[in-house]
Amino acid sequence: MRKKQTLRLLQFCLLFFLLTQQVAAQTKTITGKITNSAKGEPLAGATISEKGTTNTTNTKEDGSFSLPLRGGTPKIVISYIGYESIEIDVNNKTTINQALTSVASSLSDVVVVGYGSLNRKEVTSSITHLNSKDLLTVGGNGALMSLQGKVAGLSVTNVSTADPNSSPSIQLRGVSSRSAGLGPCT
Repeated sequence: MRKKQTLRLLQFCLLFFLLTQQVAAQTKTITGKITNSAKGEPLAGATISEKGTTNTTNTKEDGSFSLPLRGGTPKIVISYIGYESIEIDVNNKTTINQALTSVASSLSDVVVVGYGSLNRKEVTSSITHLNSKDLLTVGGNGALMSLQGKVAGLSVTNVSTADPNSSPSIQLRGVSSRSAGLGPCT
């Protein structure tokens, strides 16, 4: 009886060892580099994911990546904001170098606020838009002083204009607000 138990335990250990070896043999690592197709520059932060799984990685500053494939899926998906996503069959490849093509898209109606992103028509608060041309028409001793008079409710004052290291005081709807506080309204 004791020999049978020992033999079964030995068979179970052998079966477990063989199964883990087969699973380890199925795992492979894909490496490569993602670049911009127009200039050939590396794309840092591109997402490489194994299709159909949550297994993902991002490219480093030099565009390189390494992704250990966990499933039997022979496809990876490469995506990057502003570029066309690509799906690649891995098959027997271990290295994939891919150039992504940029896609022209517009975010003109999206407003980024402190707590998320909204469409311009959904925003209930005041919005002011300035571009670089608005700031170039004003001669000032800094970008903050150039904002003076361009944004409603913004007060930019510099009490020591002779000191080049001084920074201006900024109040956005501060003194003129209902609560008459000295800082920006919250």
